[in-house]
Amino acid sequence: MRRKKIFCLMATAALLAAGCAKSEDPINIPSGTENNNTKPSANTGIEIVDDGTAEAPSVQIVTLPPLDQNTVAPSAETLPPVTEAPQQADPQSQPEDPTQPASSSVIVNPPQPFDGEAFLASLDYNTVLPIPADATATTATESQIYTYGGIYRKNTGKNVIYITFTQGYENGNTLPMLDLLDSKNVKAAFFLVVKGYVNKEANIPIMQQIVSRGHIVGSHGYNHVYTNTLSDIDLINDIALSKAYISAALGGYNVAFYKAPYGDLCVRDVYVSSKLGMVATANSFQYYDYNAEEMPTKEAAFEKLKKGMSPGAVYYLHVSQCNLEALGDFIDYARANGYEFLRLDQE
Repeated sequence: MRRKKIFCLMATAALLAAGCAKSEDPINIPSGTENNNTKPSANTGIEIVDDGTAEAPSVQIVTLPPLDQNTVAPSAETLPPVTEAPQQADPQSQPEDPTQPASSSVIVNPPQPFDGEAFLASLDYNTVLPIPADATATTATESQIYTYGGIYRKNTGKNVIYITFTQGYENGNTLPMLDLLDSKNVKAAFFLVVKGYVNKEANIPIMQQIVSRGHIVGSHGYNHVYTNTLSDIDLINDIALSKAYISAALGGYNVAFYKAPYGDLCVRDVYVSSKLGMVATANSFQYYDYNAEEMPTKEAAFEKLKKGMSPGAVYYLHVSQCNLEALGDFIDYARANGYEFLRLDQE
């Protein structure tokens, strides 16, 4: 992998001994997307790149790609919020039918200039450090997730389901998925990887569509790497930079949710994201829905989705062809069996 050399500080990320259990996520990334074996180092912009050979990974010095060069990073505290589009009150209006297409929309501001280097240089690590001894880089249990304000399930006393997607690529499926969700009046959360997706200008209109149609955009990290391989500083950098970058790309959007790459949520991830103003989100259901070479049939995907039904379940899906084909039928099936679908920030 060849990258332009921008600056010369060098560091390597400390590998933590304890690891998160590996869960399913893309193993067959289309060309042109982020390298899933890339591990970010501190605020130097250095990455350790595993090129797949038997030798030790090589060290590459790269830039943190800004939306616009020569600008200062916006402050997370002063970014303007996304505002709801004005709507006229109708005294004769009836409560919205959850099975009918939604009519509301959200105004999305244009992208703001953002400089990743300047942002990291101004980051106050004292708001996060020191990390508590019990916030380890090991797989978080359900109780540990709740301890630091994360989500595993919600509303377990009700028949509700929360749909979430993660994506570092989308293969043209996102807009059709948004149309499907609109037709079913279901609001979802989309967790996006910055490097390889958000930092591609062609994807900005898709992101704007996600927000304007009333869905949530969350962070799936800056680099798509196992977080248990990162030092404390590297993890803070990755999560903080992803939040700020996505916010700037969406004109000051408030990025309030974080989902760890590969769905491997460690206790430390939950703690760090909470200190950086985000709610870490785990998943109570997922299945093998991401490999384009081994994509389940519509029928198989439908059966898998049915098996995940439980009160307060958080579905961890990908914007893949099998879900595009099966999700509509599953939504109808779940509703027919007494379930409703809520957005991740709803109770």
